[in-house]
Amino acid sequence: MAAAMLIAAATATFSADKSPRPYPVSDDARRLAAELIVMRGDASRLAADEDQDPPALSPRVRSALTARLKGSAGPLALLLRRGGAAIAGDDVAVLRAGIEAGEWDGVVARLDQLIARHPFDPTGILPLDFSPKAVALGQTLHESYCLGCHEGGDLPDWLPMPDLFEMARTLDDTELAARFYNGVRGAAETALDQPMSAGDLGAMISFYRTAPHH
Repeated sequence: MAAAMLIAAATATFSADKSPRPYPVSDDARRLAAELIVMRGDASRLAADEDQDPPALSPRVRSALTARLKGSAGPLALLLRRGGAAIAGDDVAVLRAGIEAGEWDGVVARLDQLIARHPFDPTGILPLDFSPKAVALGQTLHESYCLGCHEGGDLPDWLPMPDLFEMARTLDDTELAARFYNGVRGAAETALDQPMSAGDLGAMISFYRTAPHH
């Protein structure tokens, strides 16, 4: 989402949620917990696809999901440390080995263990606010910062951009909140901190959930 690089400045204009940050838990702990949920979702899609004949996922999507899992596993040890986790010696090594081998059921099981130890805190994002004001805010944010890439942006073929409306129809609230929390980041000037408030993220999800079939 290239346009998100400008969002830190614009959020002050659009945000309906003026509550101060940080979030109730540290950003590092929340980012870790969100990343684990996102990884589990990706690994679950790959695991489920192995039971499909023919496969439901295209080779391009399978490749992108696998690459994203490998990329996420790289800094996971650092995220665990920064999130205040006590790391078992084989946590990350076993997870990386499973991803490299494509043993998706085992990867999901290992991620379930980590998620149980590091649950995601969706405070402020959930429960969703479906008021007209919140939905309108979500639409404004989508049209200003997400539409360009997620609806026909000029992206390389190896980077399929997810359909946010389809995500909202198919994922549960917690996974959606985690994906949005980690999926929007600022520019280098903001140290890549989360530039949106929790209310902004919740408003975007509410918009995607209530929008007419896309």
